[in-house]
Amino acid sequence: MQYLLPLYILAATICTIHAAPVDVSEPEKREVTASQAASSAYASLQWSSVKDSNFGSASNFHTYSKDSNPIRGVNLGGWLLLEPWINTDLFSTANFGSNSIPADEFNFVNTLGYAKAGNLLEAHYASWITQSDFATMKSYGLNAVRIPIGYWAWKLMSTDKFYQGSQVTYLEKAISWAKAEGMYVWIDVHGSPGSQNGYDSSGHKNFHDWNGYDNIDQTKEVLNYVFAKYGGETYADTVIGIELVNEPLVGGTGGVTQDFLSGFYSDVISSVRNTIGSHQNIILQDGYVSQGAWAGKSYNSDSKIMYDTHLYMLYNDYLKNLNFEEKISQVCSWGTQIAALSYKEMVGEFTAAFDADSNSVYTKTINNWSASDKSTISRFVQAEFNAFEKGYGWFFWNWKMGNSDQWDFQKLVQNGVIPNPVSKRTYSDCK
Repeated sequence: MQYLLPLYILAATICTIHAAPVDVSEPEKREVTASQAASSAYASLQWSSVKDSNFGSASNFHTYSKDSNPIRGVNLGGWLLLEPWINTDLFSTANFGSNSIPADEFNFVNTLGYAKAGNLLEAHYASWITQSDFATMKSYGLNAVRIPIGYWAWKLMSTDKFYQGSQVTYLEKAISWAKAEGMYVWIDVHGSPGSQNGYDSSGHKNFHDWNGYDNIDQTKEVLNYVFAKYGGETYADTVIGIELVNEPLVGGTGGVTQDFLSGFYSDVISSVRNTIGSHQNIILQDGYVSQGAWAGKSYNSDSKIMYDTHLYMLYNDYLKNLNFEEKISQVCSWGTQIAALSYKEMVGEFTAAFDADSNSVYTKTINNWSASDKSTISRFVQAEFNAFEKGYGWFFWNWKMGNSDQWDFQKLVQNGVIPNPVSKRTYSDCK
């Protein structure tokens, strides 16, 4: 998690862009300048132009089941939305030389320039995740992916330095790859206009004005478009949820209140159900408020509402300083709390890391872990699996990493830390 600097104010005219996807097979088409992109459109996104012709009935969309068929998934972070600590190859001296390495995707593009950044990003989209990844996921016993993507894949502001290229093309490739493997997809709008939290994961670090100017309206416009496109029966067998916003800051400097966030959720739910007519599952991130704090909301009666909570051990000093057995107990407690909720909830992010101290395995590559290190981490992550399956399931963060091996699902499986398949548990904590 990131600590926020004081609120910045966005004071600029808004423009919108929904450029045609770049054909990555033709490199010359990647040389798109910022001015060319900006001249492509200055009109609002028209969701009616992409609306699925068949929205069907709610019964035709995925129904989450507790216990019998939990979601066991991974996040595809760092693919369609960059994060420097994940994408260490892109945020490197090889690309930036003696210049300071930028803190986020916004400044990645701003520093390199639109065309150079765009070429690097197009190559990244084509190689970071491929169809073979989905076959590997399936072989590990995974049944779903959560795909973070920024709003700028569909819409740009006049002040944005983001690159808009083939993100949507690759999102749709991922949906087709998942479908071929019999897997599910969560579309996660991970970065919102104005930045919903000021974290690098929003695309723009230390900038936070989501609730300022008309950024909330711009967010709603993007979401209407996404639900119109992916909220019908064309995608209903694979897309099983669309997440409205990732980790919105509730409280703190520049944060919104829970009531404000609830009002935003209510507005979007009403628009999706009553205006667009979609029965797709709507995913609501809990904003890190306390467990149970979303009880009693009127929209919880909608059977296609799912909450997303993110449970990390190492960003809270109290949790980080627990001894190992206490940490296992805390994980089990999370599972018990999730099971007792009056509303549906899944764990959309968690990881195998639980201690960021310099003398811990956190700083070591996996080939330098001892047998004891591996068994300790295996026990911890299996406790998480067991606990979170008391709800509706989980998405591990992350499928792959540049470094940070405790966060790399593939490496953890390949080195015997995560069982293969994931349903094969060797520890019984939290069952």
